[in-house]
Amino acid sequence: IDIAKNILNVIQSLSTPFLQKEETSKMHHKGTFLITYYEIFETQENMEVKAYILDIVRYLIEKFGDKLQSGWEAIMQVLIGSAQQPKLIAKALEIFQEVVIKNFIYIKDYQYEFLFNAFVLFVMKDNKDKSALQVVGLLPIIADNLTSKDEDIWTILLTTIQRCLKNTSNEVRSTIENSLVSIIAKHGF
Repeated sequence: IDIAKNILNVIQSLSTPFLQKEETSKMHHKGTFLITYYEIFETQENMEVKAYILDIVRYLIEKFGDKLQSGWEAIMQVLIGSAQQPKLIAKALEIFQEVVIKNFIYIKDYQYEFLFNAFVLFVMKDNKDKSALQVVGLLPIIADNLTSKDEDIWTILLTTIQRCLKNTSNEVRSTIENSLVSIIAKHGF
């Protein structure tokens, strides 16, 4: 476990200078560096190491959220993987909420598809409805960060809502329906 954490710390130290530099249309170095976290997360069986990766992801979002660019893909893949781990879902949900509330304007230009995949997983994997209801509560925040120029994202948002309506909980479905009505009333279509 200590060796894995040390390796992760080295990767974090090596990637930090690159995360501070802007990417070009030809060079997506942030995604290249950060995908290592996802690869280690996926191959690692130890939950303590996976939780440590989530801590690093949280740090990266807090420190570089407005600069992650192509790195958002790796960040979202770690959150998607965490949404499927019962022992990690609560921590991953907190991070996901922070992403939507504080960083959606940055991620929407890079990897919004992964964000919506994570959204669906958090809603559909929750057997007790608590996490699902928290995630559904993010729908208006997402909609408020979209403009009429974001047609592709609006389409994916509506498709995501449709997918989430397959949740077996009446309370979750009702909350989704209420959110959809309020989004349509506020933003029109």
